This record gives sequence, C-alpha cells and structure tokens, in this order.
Amino acid sequence: MKTCRVINLPTRDGTLNTVVDDYFLNKRDLDFVILFTHWRPTVSVGNSQSVAADINQNAVKRYSLDLVRRKSGGESVLLDENYIVFSVIGRREYFPQDLTLLRKKFSEAIVSVLREMEVPAEYHVPDYVIIRNPAVQTLGNAAQIVKQHAVAIHGSVRYSLSEENLVRMVETLMINGVSLEPYREDVKKVLGCVSAFTDISKEEVEAAILQKLIELYGFRRSRPDCLSELEEKEIRDLKPNPIEDKPGYQSRGVCHLNLDGECLLPVNTYGSRVKGRRG
Repeated sequence: MKTCRVINLPTRDGTLNTVVDDYFLNKRDLDFVILFTHWRPTVSVGNSQSVAADINQNAVKRYSLDLVRRKSGGESVLLDENYIVFSVIGRREYFPQDLTLLRKKFSEAIVSVLREMEVPAEYHVPDYVIIRNPAVQTLGNAAQIVKQHAVAIHGSVRYSLSEENLVRMVETLMINGVSLEPYREDVKKVLGCVSAFTDISKEEVEAAILQKLIELYGFRRSRPDCLSELEEKEIRDLKPNPIEDKPGYQSRGVCHLNLDGECLLPVNTYGSRVKGRRG
C-alpha cells in the first residue's frame, strides 16, 4: 500500500521556506512528499523579476520583512499568516507528462476542496483559483518546477486578509515602480478570501487540502513526519537565490493582481488610470 510522507512545518523565515522545496526536489532518495509551510511575513519575487522595479525596499526594512528570490518564475507576493501554503514534490512518474494537464489537475483539486466548503471557487487557466463575486477575485495559484526526474508544485490559497496586512502589502509591492498605495481599495476588491464565505478554520482547510492531495496522487495512506536533524542541517546549508537584480531582469507585477497577462487594477505600468477592471 502506497504511503506518502507529510511534513507540516512551524512558522519559519522566508529563506528556509523557499529552499526547502529545492532541497526535496534534488534529494536522491525522493519518493513523494506533501509539505505545508507557515511563513513569517515574506516578500517572494520570481526568478527573473526586478526587485528595483517591483519592491519598495524601504517598506521591506520598515516592516522587517524577509525578502527572497524563488527558483520558479512569476510575480511578487507577500506571504504571511493569511495564506495556506503547500507543495507536492515527487518523482516524475507521479505527475502527468503534459504541463497543462499537470497544472489543471492540481488547481482543480484545490477548487474541489473549496467548493465542498461552499466557497464559489473556479479554476482559471493555467493554474489560478478565482471567484466571481460578481467581478473576478483571485483566491490562489500555483507554480511549478519540472525536472527530468522530479516535479515540485507549489500552491497557495488566501484564507483571510486583515486591514493591517493589506496596508503592508500595498506599501511594499509595486508594479514597475508604481506604488499600489493609491489603489488600496481596488486591491482589496481584487483579493478574494476563503474566510469571507465560511467560518471553517484555516487548520480545517489545510486538513481538507491534504486529504485531497493524498487522493489525487494515488496514495491510500499518509505518514505524518518532521524534518530529521540531518535534513534540517542540509536545508540550512543551502544557499538561497541571490536577491540582487541581474541584467535583463524585468518588472513582472504582483501575483494575484494579474490574470491572463493583464493587471486587474485600474492602473497601467505608468501609473495613469485606465478603464475598469475585468468583470
């Protein structure tokens, strides 16, 4: 009977949470692991994203945020206690060969969990979870690293959004040098939350996501575990991606504020008002 390893980490700094996926992805004896991470407030930027263009580093210092550059691409995100963050990492044979199907199956599994809780979630290509309330709100998304021998899929779902954390987000994240502070109410309208539709606790949502992922990848049982002392040491010894921008790094915008390559806010990259967002 196939059993998958499940690791639920306590709240840690962003650097350790970022490299732990890479650690398991490159582990020689990797089989399959489901990993839940809990984040100290952390700004995570994409692999080739310009920090200078998209992050207010004065706000990073003011709020004592961690700043990390992940291996996957995409836009910046401010991860904190508002988010449920999880990864599945396993040998290549556990996952569809087709990248589109790989993304779809993972995202639809999360949608299924939320709909069972009466959250009106929908799958949106390629790997978004959205709500129409009635305009589009983003609720979660996924990112993938696909190697010849192994795959890591990293997912996040916004459980709640406090006013304090909304302010911290709009003061810290930018779009090509444009501050989000004047668009605070617009940002609030775009960001959907699980807790707006249900009083089910964050821990219960995590447990339901775990069970769905166990079923999705064909396991009958799970084995709750923690990192061994050797794994902890090897993870802490890993060098994170350098934060410094390199030539060619560009503005990528803000995760959860973009859909289909378009910004959901009434602002373009030059800061002028534009027509209303997607309905």
